[in-house]
Amino acid sequence: MKWSVLDQSPSSAGSMQDVAIRESIALAQHCDALGYERYWVSEHHNSASIVGTAPEILIAAVAATTRRIRVGSAGVMLSHYSALKVAEQFRVLEAIAPDRIDLGVGRAPGSDGLTARALNPHSRGAEEFPRQVQGDAAQVADKLRALGRKLELDEIVINTWTFDAAARRHSYRLLAEVFGLTSVATHLP
Repeated sequence: MKWSVLDQSPSSAGSMQDVAIRESIALAQHCDALGYERYWVSEHHNSASIVGTAPEILIAAVAATTRRIRVGSAGVMLSHYSALKVAEQFRVLEAIAPDRIDLGVGRAPGSDGLTARALNPHSRGAEEFPRQVQGDAAQVADKLRALGRKLELDEIVINTWTFDAAARRHSYRLLAEVFGLTSVATHLP
């Protein structure tokens, strides 16, 4: 099983957005040292709390400051761009970090509450949230492994959503330990 990270570059209220980008780069370096397979960045627009609006630029920064982890977009919203331009951008990224770049694409169907209910009218969302998060690292790892086996997955992407950078790093370290990732460095925070 491969274990990967999805980073949405979260920014907390009152914090400068450049801090979120620097934290994303630092988290990628941390996850690279921990032995994660892939580091996905996302593309979100017009959001005060998610500042990853240009995945191709963030991918270049992450790839330039890590040594082995694969880096990709999850995903580039093709409805906003020319497919040729995206292909050219990722060709350059691949030249910068050979065999480490992945392109994920999306079409952004919408994420407001009304759209979410239209996509899945049976979702209980907020009511289920407390039960879903009553989760130590070993229990989370067991559930993820079981899901991976059930769906015959060869990779699972992990997204830890918290504005405390130290808590995010700690979360990925705990999971790396229970996943048995071999590159876990004992001196990392």
